Amino acid sequence: MLYETVYSIHLGGGALLLALPLFLTSCEDILGEWSRPAPNPVTPTPEPEPTPTPEPTMQQTPLTFEAAVDGAVVTFKASDNPVNKTIEYSTDGGTTWISGSTKSPGISVTLAAVGDKVMFRGTNAAYADNMYCNSITCDKDCYIYGNIMSLIKAEGFENETTLTAEYTFMWLFGNNEKIKNHTDASKYLVLPATTLTDYCYSSMFNGCTGLTATPELPAPKLKNDCYSTMFAYCSYLTATPVLKVDCNAASNAMYGMFKGCTELTTVADGSMISGNMGNKACKELFYNCQKLASVPSDLLPATTLIDECYQQMFQDCVKLEKAPKLPAPTAYLAISCYQQMFSGCKSLNEVWVKAGCITAYNECTNMFTGCTDANNGSSKFYTDGAWDIWRSDFPNINAWSNYNYTPTP
Repeated sequence: MLYETVYSIHLGGGALLLALPLFLTSCEDILGEWSRPAPNPVTPTPEPEPTPTPEPTMQQTPLTFEAAVDGAVVTFKASDNPVNKTIEYSTDGGTTWISGSTKSPGISVTLAAVGDKVMFRGTNAAYADNMYCNSITCDKDCYIYGNIMSLIKAEGFENETTLTAEYTFMWLFGNNEKIKNHTDASKYLVLPATTLTDYCYSSMFNGCTGLTATPELPAPKLKNDCYSTMFAYCSYLTATPVLKVDCNAASNAMYGMFKGCTELTTVADGSMISGNMGNKACKELFYNCQKLASVPSDLLPATTLIDECYQQMFQDCVKLEKAPKLPAPTAYLAISCYQQMFSGCKSLNEVWVKAGCITAYNECTNMFTGCTDANNGSSKFYTDGAWDIWRSDFPNINAWSNYNYTPTP
């Protein structure tokens, strides 16, 4: 930076004024940029994180089989030509779909390693008829999960809740001992139909001894044979789904549904089989469920019965202690409706039967035969019928205490 300094020089009698430049250098000039405060740093705007795609729910997942062991082979095959179906399958999570036919020898997919999966989908109203059926089998342990409706509607199946054809999934997994519930509880099988058809789930899981839990069954009204022997002989099931249904006068609707489920211990709370009974509607429903210890007291609220509707329903349930209430009056019993209903229930100690004991048409024949361990005064029998006739027909309950079914005001 340039400044001027004035000097005075005296020469003789006068003075000479000189202006000389003076160069001064500041620290700022010397240090330059180092001496100036740094500008505020500019923070770059981060790129937005991509929104992760949510995992599909089981409602949105096609029917899936996942290998629990290496080398499992999954086969989708029709038992005969009348029920051959065109379906698609995917082994890459649904990115690529391959078309195939269930016509013999069917479609076989090898799942080489644990965790490998195959998905199935199709647009077919049913996979069986009154003689033949399609089946899906595994030769080694596989987990099963996803929405069964992917076999009904390949696209948009997640919104489907209506079945339209008889025999829809009859015997589809029958006797497949290798299918199991996934160890990850978030992966489960979905049967979302709320409108059923005749025989739609008949014997669907019959003999599937690897299952330990059932899918939910949300349909409010039943159809003929819709649940007949559906889980029969699934010997490792421990509990039922909630069975809150209107029998809708359907024949065989729940016939043998859990027959031979020897590990079954409870019927789910909230279960109630109501409405107009159909012929054999609940026949053998829990036959030989040897560990079944309790059922909801209001499981069977119907007051008008029909032929064989409860016949052998709890036969040989040797752990059952309390019978569900049976509110039907004597005049509304039917042929064989209670026949052998609790036969062989050795632990039974509380019974509610509003009707009197009649056997003209086998209404109550052998109803309590074989309840041998319950002959003591602490056991209770509630009835509005004649106690002497009940005791006469079943001497093994002679020592029970008797009470009115209908409480006095």
